[in-house]
Amino acid sequence: MYRRIAEIASVLSLCCAAVSTTQAKHDELVIKTESGLVEGTHSVDYPNVVFFFGIPYAAPPVGALRWKPPQPPARWHGVRKADELSAACPQSDDIFKLRQRILAQIGGDPSKLRPYDKKSDDCLYLNVMTTHPGSSERRPVMVFIHGGGGVVGRGDDGGAALAAAGAVVVTFNYRLGILGWLAHPALTAESAERSSGNYGLLDQIAVLQWVRRNIAQFGGDPENVTLFGVSSGGEYVGCLMISPLAHGFFHRAIMQSGVPLDLHPSIHHPGGEVQAAEEPGVKLAHSLEAGDGPDALKRLRLIPADELVGESLPYDISVDGWVIPDQPLAMFARGQQGDIPVMVGSTEREFSNLILLFPDHSSEGFRTQVRRSFPSIADDVLRIYPAPASGDATESFVRAETELTMIGPARWLAEAMLKKRSKAYLYNLTWAFSSKGGQELGAFHSIDIVLLFHIPGVPWDKSADALAQVMRRYWVQFATTGDPNASGLSNWPAYDSATGSYLELGTQTKRAGALHEDAFQLINRLYRTRLTALTP
Repeated sequence: MYRRIAEIASVLSLCCAAVSTTQAKHDELVIKTESGLVEGTHSVDYPNVVFFFGIPYAAPPVGALRWKPPQPPARWHGVRKADELSAACPQSDDIFKLRQRILAQIGGDPSKLRPYDKKSDDCLYLNVMTTHPGSSERRPVMVFIHGGGGVVGRGDDGGAALAAAGAVVVTFNYRLGILGWLAHPALTAESAERSSGNYGLLDQIAVLQWVRRNIAQFGGDPENVTLFGVSSGGEYVGCLMISPLAHGFFHRAIMQSGVPLDLHPSIHHPGGEVQAAEEPGVKLAHSLEAGDGPDALKRLRLIPADELVGESLPYDISVDGWVIPDQPLAMFARGQQGDIPVMVGSTEREFSNLILLFPDHSSEGFRTQVRRSFPSIADDVLRIYPAPASGDATESFVRAETELTMIGPARWLAEAMLKKRSKAYLYNLTWAFSSKGGQELGAFHSIDIVLLFHIPGVPWDKSADALAQVMRRYWVQFATTGDPNASGLSNWPAYDSATGSYLELGTQTKRAGALHEDAFQLINRLYRTRLTALTP
């Protein structure tokens, strides 16, 4: 009798324990944000990581809110399921097709890439990846800005590998193309700050503000936030380093294959090489038969978003005196950027997969491009990067564009950080996939993200896995302490002007110096010329 009672008690105890465990697992998936409760889901590939997808960080930027700074999202009642990505912001499929082509070239499986099947101008949502939701533990936070030239891309579950390595990772969508960057006199006139354009940057700042207010609920430390981005996302990281609106909302910066040092159009003081930011907006309004003045905005705001995707602007960010006070090149040269630790770098053959940006690959096409892009140093560029007398100049394009638009500027930015107390860490990635196509491309643009995020469909081997593990350790360690060095990793020296020290990420990870010195000296000369021209 007593034995039977004991057995029943034991079973009941186990049942209660099971219920308790199930409840605990459920509780860790439900997190309270300032707008309401969200319920996440466990990752399939990283069992210790919990995903929270599609959390609104701003109101839908539609109707009267199109081309306005982001507004707070509406609150909701009950528990909001956070197990699906939101729609991507309106964009073309061009880059997705390019990624498929590159994946096939390196021997991967293009069918593994997920198309952006849902697109909408209601797209201001973010995603959180964490191993400790609801914990009082405060882990480093890594906020990722996707690339795509300001016209394509989305925030998704890329970064789960970094979350599994110890960070709380946030990805997000921000407005793209015309919806993200349109400057127009009527928009400037209706703005209290006399600004227009830069809506994509304002979205990014809204994400950082959301992180400050909410990330502790997901096990993250709001006082230890690293902002990192690739390509145009890297440029935006640099822009936010000089924006007073972002000051204090992040504490470390990583710029991968993108820094904001080209001259950008200006709202208020164009002149010389600096173009007028509003002029393309006026031309666009006319081409869409929207007219001029306030009525033009009413008409533009009524045009369906998908009808605007095919329209293009020649650039994205603008110097508006509010979000971006002055030319980023000038502000970094004067040491007006945030005094925070920086990691910055590039890949050895950035333009091997971007060569399609240049329709004419001939020798004459190359020389024309050089004289258009680098007029003050064109003769020396053509001397250091000679093209054949005639025929195909693809290799000259790849080398010159990689070293003069990516590698040299990254090193220049590291040098500019010497004006601050915080240290800068420069890298160059030289590793390539072992397949025939992979070797032909070399260390192509965004190969660093392919490794860090373990992009689906990639032909993964031991060499790729080894470098990816090393990179994740460096990135998460930097996010944790502001210094990428940790036990078991090759020493990564802080940048110094005497040796131009950097870390090479290749088949071997090793310290080196004077990264592409000829290109760096050319960039120094080019930037001195531009800075002189900017001086009133």
